[in-house]
Amino acid sequence: MPLMGIDTTSARFLMLCAHSGVDFSRTLMLGRQEIHSNPQRLSLAAAECGFPLGDQTVIDMMRERPAYAEPLFHALGAVTVDSMDAADYEDATILHDLNDPIGDELKGRFTAVFDGGTLEHVFQFPTALKNAMEMLEVGGTLMTITTANNLLGHGFYQFSPELFFRAFSAENGFVTEGCYLYENSGLGDLNGEVRSVKDPLEMKRRVTLRNSDETLIVVRALKVAERLVFARTPQQSDYEAAWQTPSQGSAPRKLKISANKALRLRLREVAWPLKQWVRSVQYGVRNDRYDPQAYRKVRFAAGLLPEMKQAHEAASTRLSPNQALVQTPIWE
Repeated sequence: MPLMGIDTTSARFLMLCAHSGVDFSRTLMLGRQEIHSNPQRLSLAAAECGFPLGDQTVIDMMRERPAYAEPLFHALGAVTVDSMDAADYEDATILHDLNDPIGDELKGRFTAVFDGGTLEHVFQFPTALKNAMEMLEVGGTLMTITTANNLLGHGFYQFSPELFFRAFSAENGFVTEGCYLYENSGLGDLNGEVRSVKDPLEMKRRVTLRNSDETLIVVRALKVAERLVFARTPQQSDYEAAWQTPSQGSAPRKLKISANKALRLRLREVAWPLKQWVRSVQYGVRNDRYDPQAYRKVRFAAGLLPEMKQAHEAASTRLSPNQALVQTPIWE
């Protein structure tokens, strides 16, 4: 079972975010995050992402145990780094139970909100997600890394890309800049290999996945306007499309079943144990089902920067002129 926090792949993602325009100056962590990596791998990841993180800086930020993530966020450009938790056992700077709505004093307070594995542990998930969205100022970025597949029992929930595409939508004041999946026990944890996910609305169908490794979902969204979050409950995109299609009526149901259909049903019943055995053999040697049209292999490395910058610039055009993002990268 992976430790939720900032592993090497998560650190790669954060460095690319800083490199492509995210303002970390006032950062909030949901839960006080720890770095779950080692200095050698983190230093190599920084070099592959083109991020100026010197070896001594990496050693210093991981000298303490536990290695809390404040030094990493300062390296990403943070001036202040806060953490929010329901209890004070890890010395979070803000005590608040995300099951409950936040107060007005926290709304619009941060330029970046990072969830490295907290939201799946909060029972009132829509409230917790709304809180995270409301704590951002317009022009701020919400980044979440949470559970997708094969992590049953880790927390209350596992999530699909559809959820975040629908939540981080224009009607809620957001634009989704990127959605990725990576296998925590596979190449994603070793060299930053991930899969970029297309919006099911764009695909005009469900974007499903069946795989055999612990899989995390990574999402980045820009807040472009102040909206009443979830004023309208998000709906799954294929259902909304179906509801907008005029009904053709339903054909009368037939209670009689033909002899041929009865035989086919019987054969399916007899063959089902064999099909299950074949499936178990297939999964024993890995039989991942990534839809190549919906899931594209990429790496969290410098080669992904142009795509991430383009997505950020496109999302930023949704901001009003007086809210346009002007940020000088911290390494210039």
